Amino acid sequence: IYLLGIIMKKITFFTLLFLIVSCEDEKEGSNPFVGTWEMSSASGGIYLIVNKTQVLKMGATDGSIIATTYNNQNILDTYSMNELQINENMDGVFIDVRKFYNDNLSTGVEYYIRDYVSSLDNYDESRFYLGNMNEYYEFVNESGNFNYTLKVDSDGMYTLSVVQDTLYRQTFINFDNVIDSTRYVLVSGALKEVGTPIQAGAAFSMEDDIDLPSSLTLTLNDDSTGFVEEVFDDMRVSTSIRWFLYPDSTFGWNYCYTMNDCSEDGPIFNQYEINENSLVLGLYQDMCEEMGPYCDDMMNSTYGVEIGTTESYWAEINVAMERTENKKRLTSIETLKKKPRRESIFQKINRQKQIIHKSRGEK
Repeated sequence: IYLLGIIMKKITFFTLLFLIVSCEDEKEGSNPFVGTWEMSSASGGIYLIVNKTQVLKMGATDGSIIATTYNNQNILDTYSMNELQINENMDGVFIDVRKFYNDNLSTGVEYYIRDYVSSLDNYDESRFYLGNMNEYYEFVNESGNFNYTLKVDSDGMYTLSVVQDTLYRQTFINFDNVIDSTRYVLVSGALKEVGTPIQAGAAFSMEDDIDLPSSLTLTLNDDSTGFVEEVFDDMRVSTSIRWFLYPDSTFGWNYCYTMNDCSEDGPIFNQYEINENSLVLGLYQDMCEEMGPYCDDMMNSTYGVEIGTTESYWAEINVAMERTENKKRLTSIETLKKKPRRESIFQKINRQKQIIHKSRGEK
């Protein structure tokens, strides 16, 4: 379920706009989509309608949980975590606090507590993970003597307090887990969920879930290859693509790692308008319809929406583009580096579909 939260939150656009294409050259009446297009405007987002006024969990928090690492009692570094997830069920209390690495944070950290019911006390533990693309470290406290308090208010918002939880470095040597007591981490602090009000019957924009590019240039070739350049703030991403056309007249594309590997999911637009120099692309995705009977449970787990109150949950995106001077046709593919990069809304929606299908026993 957490993966879904990941799946829906802070949805970036990587993709949003692009596409299409087609077949023959001008002399033979080539497809009007072939050529180079530049974005003139883009709008849209993820929207939710509920039938009862309430407060959502959109990831906002107040405070922080601080982790300080030590080596032989000397401080090495300090990390602040402010992303919180709580799950209370018949087996106990399960707490996750984290701060993922991203474009602005080179190291990701995660702290979790597993506090089982009394009959399973022997399995109580807390763990701390520290890592990036190249390194990964784990610290553990399996004694069950961690000191924390957890309170919940009338809106269902949690407040977590942790007092001096000590976790020791665990490493794997000669096929066995080894604890090094000279290296450890102390975790303390307080973190409170801050709710976001939503009014019954009003379309609520999940504004943190989508990041539209400030600039986009799309080059579409007549052999189903192409090229897209997207700009997010100061980050420019240039990628080769391969487009496709579905029988129902929707257009889509995939990102390319190599000439023969264009397997990274891109967008699928189900509406378009085109004339000689302008192209308008539209996407509408009813995500509750995709989830079927799971919609209520998933919205509750991800955003704290009260069971039975979700009316609609959908993505809507519109992109206007203008034809520009044709660029030289690409003769080679500029490939993606297999490293962390912004995910598009379409990739996240696709991953959500995979989770749903798997839960149904479908391939």
